[in-house]
Amino acid sequence: MCHQIFRSTGNLRRHQNAELLGITKAPIQTTLNKIHTRLTQSSPPTVQILAGSLFLYDPLGATGRDTWFREQFLAEIEKMPVYPTTACFVENRRG
Repeated sequence: MCHQIFRSTGNLRRHQNAELLGITKAPIQTTLNKIHTRLTQSSPPTVQILAGSLFLYDPLGATGRDTWFREQFLAEIEKMPVYPTTACFVENRRG
């Protein structure tokens, strides 16, 4: 799926500050550090890049050690740079 969206690892790397990846189904005792470590140790480069933008979120409001609340991830989205979608989709059409 990442390859279809970004078309290359270079595109993903260039725009990694405009990406957040939320995990909504994780056991309450799971920590973000455990997930991050696991993804960066033996995953393809695209997953390793996305591992830096991970956050845990429970839409029902359960709180875990690293779980973000709705207000927190909305605040993070507000701080993110605008993603130049046209550049990504033009490259996808050419590929």
